[in-house]
Amino acid sequence: MLVISASVCLADDVSDYLKKDGKLKDELVFSVALTSSKPPSWDGTTWRVKPSGEWEGTWGRIKDPVGKGKLSEKQIQALAQSLATNEFSKLPKLLGEKGDAKIQAVVSIRMGDKESSFYMTSNRYDYVGQTAEDAKNWHRFVALELLIRDMLKIKKAWPIDQDDGPEKK
Repeated sequence: MLVISASVCLADDVSDYLKKDGKLKDELVFSVALTSSKPPSWDGTTWRVKPSGEWEGTWGRIKDPVGKGKLSEKQIQALAQSLATNEFSKLPKLLGEKGDAKIQAVVSIRMGDKESSFYMTSNRYDYVGQTAEDAKNWHRFVALELLIRDMLKIKKAWPIDQDDGPEKK
């Protein structure tokens, strides 16, 4: 007797991220920060996108927002489509290298209970092509990151001046 077993890997669907009323299913949180292991610290900017599409960015411990706005219906749909297409639910919790470097940059995307963070000590392009799976995950994460940055009008890559940041060569 021959038994054939097939495993099915179901892709994310837009309905995993978007309700029928056109709102996001959960708040999306996007953070860009510099972290240091000695002494432990975390300083950066966090943007929160409510299910309605209203968003606000805050920097560090400062209460006044650094930016705010509202995504259009089309932008909310595009965000949900991108989360589904890039299979956000299947991204690893950690990408890049979380090491003992003096200063590291970290970009995090969280929606509901799912969070994926990309750590780097220099720049994101140093992590291209480590393995086929790493390259695929890197591409999916960066595609989401760039779309979110565009929608939230985030022009600066880091919460500090570029000349002082981790991308300096």
